[in-house]
Amino acid sequence: MEELFEKYCNLMKQSTKGTQIGVYSIAFISLGIALRRVRPFSKFKTAKQVPKLFINNGRELTGFVERIEPAGPLLMIQHKPLIQLPGMNKVALPVKVYGVNITGHGVSWLQSIVANNEVTFIPIEKNEKCVSCEIVFSQLNEKKQMKYVNVGESLVSIGFGTVQPFEAGSNITKMVYLARLRSAEKVALKRQMGFNYYVKPTKEILIKLSKRLNELIRETAKKQLDKLNVPKIALT
Repeated sequence: MEELFEKYCNLMKQSTKGTQIGVYSIAFISLGIALRRVRPFSKFKTAKQVPKLFINNGRELTGFVERIEPAGPLLMIQHKPLIQLPGMNKVALPVKVYGVNITGHGVSWLQSIVANNEVTFIPIEKNEKCVSCEIVFSQLNEKKQMKYVNVGESLVSIGFGTVQPFEAGSNITKMVYLARLRSAEKVALKRQMGFNYYVKPTKEILIKLSKRLNELIRETAKKQLDKLNVPKIALT
């Protein structure tokens, strides 16, 4: 009887060890998958390093805007991983404001308002040179209250940028953001600000004036030729 009891105890010990190994294995595998998805130690320095999973899931990233490159324009952001390890290479990630054509005044606005600020940026698209993102940062308002500023919406609403043409897609984050850009564009028109209000109508007026001026020149030239009895020639 004692022998049977000892055998039973040994069997239970073996089963317990096997169960523990299985549990630990599952835990390590789950941890590996979680680390791969979150990338808590990864500091992104190039667009290629940003995972497509982050774009598909609208993953929020944070960083410090080191400077603004006028060509693009691009926000050079020191990306901050969730867990920052000592000795990380301080190379800035080139980030573009998604969906907005930024004017020269917009570049100055970025340099004076957004540069040297902590920002949150959500990757929407990427190419070999940069990541196009929705960008948000916080600042104090006149009442010393913290408010969040969406860079793309702000540029469009004050007339320092125009909304790029886009097609409907399946990325919900992208479509919601673009809808807000369209709303900001309406705000700019209502306030009579920016490119769509001033530049486009001015171009149309100049074209009409140019056509009218050409007509007047032709009419005046014909009258002068008639007075001088000069044979008529074709005017172009």
